[in-house]
Amino acid sequence: SYSFCTLLVGASMPRCRHLTYVLALLVATLTQALDPPECTSYVAIYVGAAGGSLVYPTSGSYPSNANRCWKITSTQWLFFDWTKLDIEDHYGCVQRDPCSSLYACGYNEAKDCSSDRLEVYDNNGKHVICGTQAGALPAWQPSAQGDVVLRFVSDASNVYTGFAVSWKECTLPPPVIRSYPACYETYMDTFTGGSGTLAYPGGGLNYKAGLNTCWRILCNGQISLTFNVMDFETSPMGCIFDYLEIYDSEGVVHKVCKMPVRKFEFPPGDLVLRFVSDLCTQNTGIDISYTCGPWAWPATPAAQTLAHVDCPVVKAELAPSGTFTSGDIVSTISTRCWRISCASQIQISYLSLDTYNANSEIACKNQFFIFYSHNGVMSDRMCGTTLPTYQPPRGDLIIGLNNVVSSIYNGLVISYQCDGSPEPMAPPD
Repeated sequence: SYSFCTLLVGASMPRCRHLTYVLALLVATLTQALDPPECTSYVAIYVGAAGGSLVYPTSGSYPSNANRCWKITSTQWLFFDWTKLDIEDHYGCVQRDPCSSLYACGYNEAKDCSSDRLEVYDNNGKHVICGTQAGALPAWQPSAQGDVVLRFVSDASNVYTGFAVSWKECTLPPPVIRSYPACYETYMDTFTGGSGTLAYPGGGLNYKAGLNTCWRILCNGQISLTFNVMDFETSPMGCIFDYLEIYDSEGVVHKVCKMPVRKFEFPPGDLVLRFVSDLCTQNTGIDISYTCGPWAWPATPAAQTLAHVDCPVVKAELAPSGTFTSGDIVSTISTRCWRISCASQIQISYLSLDTYNANSEIACKNQFFIFYSHNGVMSDRMCGTTLPTYQPPRGDLIIGLNNVVSSIYNGLVISYQCDGSPEPMAPPD
């Protein structure tokens, strides 16, 4: 009311009338119907309260050069159940094929949904979906109450069978599912049981070239992964050809390409596995068993002598805490490794880094440092002069150096401390 306005802000009555009008206009603007400028007309307008479904096209393949919009009106939250996705992907020629000197169209890192796509609008903005992987379904849900608009666009080439989705109206927000942009919101499969097995491709077959394939495991407790088979094309330069990325619920990305210790344990929440392959050699892939059980902090690794296949000989055993200096990197060095034995957390402070990094095709190709942790996870390669931020998980650590350069560089200097961070608190209720 005007009297409340004058009391709250000390404004005069005419000014309060103006403020009240502006506020009403703002509220009306925020709650008006959603009509993206890209959609000048709608194939159909659905009432969200009644529920419904949309299959496009109803049979066969969608047409080329399509531009079609559908609208679902609602004042509540809408929950979407995606049942089909078969839309052309687009891959740019932006990354070289490591097998040759030629540019490689179809390479897995360049997908951008610029050919055919489904655009989904809610009151918080636009989201773009595409994909042709059989069984891969979007994870998108509205991030705001109100109307939702779907817009389908296709180019002049390559038509597929489209998409299918149903929806219903809810009084509460849909469940939050963590987004992993590297997977483009699509998954080969989603596992929800207490245990299961993921074998890809299975049957003794070799996986395909140019893969970017994801799986999701949903769990309210602790997820444990046991690796039965891991057979990737590998490189002495780390996981740069074919590899598996594991995204945990705390946002940590674990990248593996060689058989780690048999068991990984992760904090509670969903887990996403992303399989990436280049255009060269293909092997038999992965066979992984998982369990979803009650949450418990991972046990502190027992004292051990960590070894790694890339470091058959360790140059020196380092003290549990101190300063590490690699010394100058000269042409006579090809591979060199140092080990820190620690049964708890190693905290690292990076003081300086100086290595060769003049190759624009594959970063850190010729000279780099890399850390190997007790559970087989490797850090990203470290090269150039920019200080890294990587911190290892609990347990032993190996510092590896790879070099094929004749020039002399200053190498790596770090300070480190075993038990550098406190023990974890009690697990959540």
